[in-house]
Amino acid sequence: MHRNFFWFEQQIKQLQNRALSSRVLSAFTLRKNEMILELEKAGEQILLHISMDVRFPYLLEGTARRFRQPKFQLFENVNGQVIRGMDIIPYDKHVRIELDDFLLEIFFYGANPNIHLFDKQGRRMASFKQRPADFPAEPETVRFDFRTIEADKLAELCKQESKQKWAFALKRQFYALSGSLYKELLFRSGLQADTLLEAISGAQLSQIAQTFKQAGQECASGRAFLYYKQEVILAASLLELTHLNTQPDVRMESYDLVNKAWWKFISLAQNHAKAEHVRTLCRNGLEKRQRYLERSLQKLQEAEDIRARKELAELKGNLLLTFQNDIQPGVSRVSLKNIFSEQAESIEIKLNPAKSVIENATHYFNKYKQMDKQKEVAEIRKTTLKTELNRIFAIQKELESARPEKVNALYKRLIGMKIVQDITSPSATEKGDLQFAFKRVILEEDWDIYIGKNGANNDLLTFEFAHKWDLWLHAQGVPGSHVIIHLPGKNTQPPRRVIERAAAIAASNSKARFSSSVPVMVSEVRFVSRIRKALPGTVNVRNEEVLFVEPLHLN
Repeated sequence: MHRNFFWFEQQIKQLQNRALSSRVLSAFTLRKNEMILELEKAGEQILLHISMDVRFPYLLEGTARRFRQPKFQLFENVNGQVIRGMDIIPYDKHVRIELDDFLLEIFFYGANPNIHLFDKQGRRMASFKQRPADFPAEPETVRFDFRTIEADKLAELCKQESKQKWAFALKRQFYALSGSLYKELLFRSGLQADTLLEAISGAQLSQIAQTFKQAGQECASGRAFLYYKQEVILAASLLELTHLNTQPDVRMESYDLVNKAWWKFISLAQNHAKAEHVRTLCRNGLEKRQRYLERSLQKLQEAEDIRARKELAELKGNLLLTFQNDIQPGVSRVSLKNIFSEQAESIEIKLNPAKSVIENATHYFNKYKQMDKQKEVAEIRKTTLKTELNRIFAIQKELESARPEKVNALYKRLIGMKIVQDITSPSATEKGDLQFAFKRVILEEDWDIYIGKNGANNDLLTFEFAHKWDLWLHAQGVPGSHVIIHLPGKNTQPPRRVIERAAAIAASNSKARFSSSVPVMVSEVRFVSRIRKALPGTVNVRNEEVLFVEPLHLN
C-alpha cells in the first residue's frame, strides 16, 4: 500500500494545509535515496522527507530536530523560495511542488525514480540523483476510477469484455489498485473471482457501483489503518479491510492522519525487510552447511562396508595359501573355488605378477589391518556429523518461525557458529557460542570433545570456554592442542573408555602424533593455570594423571 496512488493522493491533501505558503530554508540529504526539505511557516519549522527508494517511496512530514550527521546540501536555488502549490498527477505517483521561481518534479515510479528542479521556462536545473533525465512515460489512459464508477459504465464493460473474469477485469480495468485494495474491492463486490462478466446482473452492477463509491468515501475520510499478522506488518490502507477483519490472527490499528500511519508503516516495513534479508542470509548459510554435512555422512555411509571388504580380503589370502602350489608364477589373475563355502563359488583374485603367491597373500592379510581403528574413527565422525546436522535442522525450524526481532539474535548465533561469517574476535562472541571457535568431536553421542587450534585458541578454550570441572588433556612434554571433555555437571564423570579416546585424540593433535605410544596428561581445568609472560597456550598443571595411548587420527 505504501506504493499506492490513492495513499499518496490523500497524503498530499493533508500536507497542503501545512506546506502551502511555507518558506524553504534548505534542501539536503543525510542518507542514500532520501532528500529532506526544511520549511518554515509562522515561526514553526517543518521537515518534508522524500524517499526515492523503490522499495519504500514516501513523502512524509517530520518534526524539526538537530541532526548529528553531516548534511549534504542540495538545490541551493530553492533556499528562501515559498511553496505556492502542491499537487499530484491523477492516477500517478508524480508529485509537483510549485515554488516562486521553480518547480520540483518528484517521480516516485519508473526504473529510476528521481527529483528534478525546473525553472519557470521548463529547463532542468538540477536532479537529486545524478543520472540522465530519463523522465518516466505518462501513464496509460485511465479506464475507470472505482470511486466514481457508475452502473451503466460497468454494464458497458461487461458487454465489451463478456468472456472476461471479474477478478481479471477488476485488476486490469480499474487503474491504480494496490494489492490490498484490489482484494478488498473484490471481497466487497460479493462476486467470486472467476465470475464471468456476462453472468453479472444489472442489479448486481448497481450494487457494486454503490459499494465502490462507499469505499471511495472511506478512502477520502483522512483516516488510515495498519494491519498486523502475528505482530508483523501486513498492510496499510485508507479504508478498513473487511476481508482481513475476519481472520483471527490479524489485528488492526487506526490513525486519524495518513502521516502518522505512514511513519509507523515505513519503520516497521523497513525493519521487516532488514530482518527478511538477514533471514535469507541465515537460511542460505544453514542450507550450505546442511548440504556439506549430508555429503560427509553419505561418504561415511559408502565406506561402512569396510568389514565385508576385510573379510573378503582375508578369504582371498587364505585361498592363495591353500592353492599356492596350483598357481603359476607371474600370473596377474586367478580364479579359485571357495572351499570355505558350501556353494564352492569361484573367487576372482588379482595378483602382482612380480611377487610370489605368499607375498600376494600377505598383501591381502595386511590390507585391512587397521580396520578396527578406521571403524572407530568413522563412528566418531558419524556421531559428530549427525549431532551437528540435527542442530542445523533445529535452528532452521527456529529461523522460519522467528519473528523479526528474533532473527538478528539468530544471525549473531550463526556468526558464532561460523555459518554466516567467521568469528571476528572472542570478545564479540557470547560464551555459549565459543564452542564453535574450536574443533569438536562427539564420543558415544553424549560427550563433547573440544580441541584447540593454536596457542591463543588453546588459551581461549581452557580459560574462557571450559568449566572448572571439565577434564583437560594434553600430550606430555611436547607442543600440542589443549583438549577438553565438556561435562554437563561437576558431579558427572565420563566412562574410562571416553577419557582414553580423548587422550588418543590429544596425542594425535600434538608433535608426538606419529609415535606408537604417547603420554597424555589428564586433569581438571581448575588445576590448570597460565604462566606469566610465557607464550600463549603454555600452562602449569597440577593433580594430573598420565595415560599412555596410541594416537587416534581423525583426519
